[in-house]
Amino acid sequence: MPEEPPGKIPPESTRACTTLTAETAPELWAQAVASLTGFAAEYAKQFERIAISAPNRLVISFRPRYTLAKTYCAQNAARFEQALEQLVGQPIRVEFVLSEEALEAEKPAEPVRVINPHQRLAEVSQHAMVRRAAELFGAQPIRVDEPPASG
Repeated sequence: MPEEPPGKIPPESTRACTTLTAETAPELWAQAVASLTGFAAEYAKQFERIAISAPNRLVISFRPRYTLAKTYCAQNAARFEQALEQLVGQPIRVEFVLSEEALEAEKPAEPVRVINPHQRLAEVSQHAMVRRAAELFGAQPIRVDEPPASG
């Protein structure tokens, strides 16, 4: 049997057909990315997670800070789909998304509520024990000493 020249894709009948499953998806993706060059390969390596959303459909998730990589890959999805088809032997659709969990995790924290000393004194005066002390002893709070920071 004659050898195929280097760089030529073997005929479909001699290609190894791999089934796309959750277990094979990461390896197939790595092989597809390795077969590409330039920005497509570099950006594709920045993915966070791979999932299968339907038969022969991959969803590649990126963290929000890799929006540029996700956008570039989405614009060049056909290159990834072609590389995957050569590996699997059938068309594979690829979708590029920003991961939702990462979007939630990267949201800024709630702003810290800042209250002035007069507000804090009024707040403490409403505490049940302070009100009871005022009733029993006629005491009025004049300042609030915060507990020392533990560290």
